[in-house]
Amino acid sequence: MATPAIIHMIGTLALVIVLAFVILHVSSTITVMKNDALVNNFKRIADSVSTQILYAIMWHNNLSIRLMYPPQAGYGQQYNIIIGTGAAIRSHYKIFNVPNDNTLYIVITTPDNTIHVEKKIIETTNGYTTITMVNDPILFGSSTITYLDIRVVNNNIYVNIVVKGEIYR
Repeated sequence: MATPAIIHMIGTLALVIVLAFVILHVSSTITVMKNDALVNNFKRIADSVSTQILYAIMWHNNLSIRLMYPPQAGYGQQYNIIIGTGAAIRSHYKIFNVPNDNTLYIVITTPDNTIHVEKKIIETTNGYTTITMVNDPILFGSSTITYLDIRVVNNNIYVNIVVKGEIYR
């Protein structure tokens, strides 16, 4: 017959194993929920910044505006923003899934590029207007102050993004 000490050890071991599985399940579920929330926040930020750029380009006037975006995307998470043509983003950052074309894209990403969201802004050649990025692509962090300068010469729109601050590596 089993001694009480062996039964106690088996019961304790079973409880420790159950506790370990519960802790692993809860931590993985929380990580998935945090990453989903971060992706949703990145989508909202990409929509907001791309809409600001799109409206500025559609005005077809010389102007300079400050791009507005939150300094953190949730849970204190800093992020980087990349704006440029698909070809330039693809040549500098192979990890992102943007087409190799001349369309303007915005990419919102964590500093280690593990979580990212890509969004198309506008075609660089739409009818009679040509859009040219001065610095292509441009990378800046969420805590920077960033200005969008647009200059219109004939039917050419020159987009320059001026960054004041540092990026996150």
